[in-house]
Amino acid sequence: MPRSSRLTGIDLAYVISTIMCLVIGFFFVSGNRIHFLGHLHYFPAVDIFPAWFFFLNGMTLTLTMRDSKVSQRKLISFNTKRGTVLALVGLLFCFIWPLNVVLIAGFFYMLAAYIARYSNAIIRLLSAFCFVLAVVFLSFMEVRASVVFAGFSLEGSGLKDLVSFLFFNGYYSVFPWIIFFLAGIIHGRGQVQVRGMLAPTNLLYVLWILLSLLVQSFCQGVFQDSEELFVGNYFPLNHKLFMPAFVVFGIGCCGLLSNACIYYLRKIEKGKFIQWIEETASLKWSMLTFQMMLGAISVSAFNPVFKTKWGIAGFIVINVLLIVWFVRFWKRKINALGPTEWLMKRISSNNRK
Repeated sequence: MPRSSRLTGIDLAYVISTIMCLVIGFFFVSGNRIHFLGHLHYFPAVDIFPAWFFFLNGMTLTLTMRDSKVSQRKLISFNTKRGTVLALVGLLFCFIWPLNVVLIAGFFYMLAAYIARYSNAIIRLLSAFCFVLAVVFLSFMEVRASVVFAGFSLEGSGLKDLVSFLFFNGYYSVFPWIIFFLAGIIHGRGQVQVRGMLAPTNLLYVLWILLSLLVQSFCQGVFQDSEELFVGNYFPLNHKLFMPAFVVFGIGCCGLLSNACIYYLRKIEKGKFIQWIEETASLKWSMLTFQMMLGAISVSAFNPVFKTKWGIAGFIVINVLLIVWFVRFWKRKINALGPTEWLMKRISSNNRK
């Protein structure tokens, strides 16, 4: 049975966001720009892609929960087990790889499998609550944020360190990224089949982007550290947004990008390109896992840091192409599922029947 253009459009969105997550990770590590990352400021030109990835996961989780042929209890069990597998895979590499998308995505799946049962009003209230917590904790309190860390070797010991790591330590922690996941859940409950780029939902997302400019202006008056927003001449990575403005900006961009992929994929005929998109999207978790493996090996063995833009670009291109080739080779020669996807299905499929 052929897939709908809506699902193929979501696949395209996944491919773009996943590959860009790979690029971002290798860029900040190999370019020795990891010290520019923090919880107070975000690069809108690149950080929008991991935000989009979390948004898409929230959206597809909602679409999965719509399946009337499977009981809600089994769907919750299925998504919780998937999240557990992802979190455990991410934990294996948290000691070395600083930009760990898989770890926090697994946590979101475990949590959102239960949250997705509630109404939009409750989820919006929860999103607002998470936004306020993020602003208060990360902007006005002494919260240590480390993107170059060695597992749980923080000051002190015990449960406090674990909570600190999951919620605040590491670039992809709970705050503020869970807000994009929750926004994706709400977006998935609407009319995902986009009728046109001037649809009311798109206009609403444009308003979100415009609102982020006002939020950024307000933050510049409150935080008074605008000089930190310019970090060099690497266009478009030379300016950052304050965290509250980035969240508002990100929600608008994620919605627009998702709708654009769904809308424009309707105009492309089924062919090898569409088949490549669908197959590659199904391997997203394996791609991210293999990045952590490859990144951990290269960082531990060689600690590659390039001083020139050509050196950084070459390192990124070689590693991203190697990852895409490996997972597709696995799919063609070893198993129809990627290694991480196979593990997720193996553990979670029993309760899906």
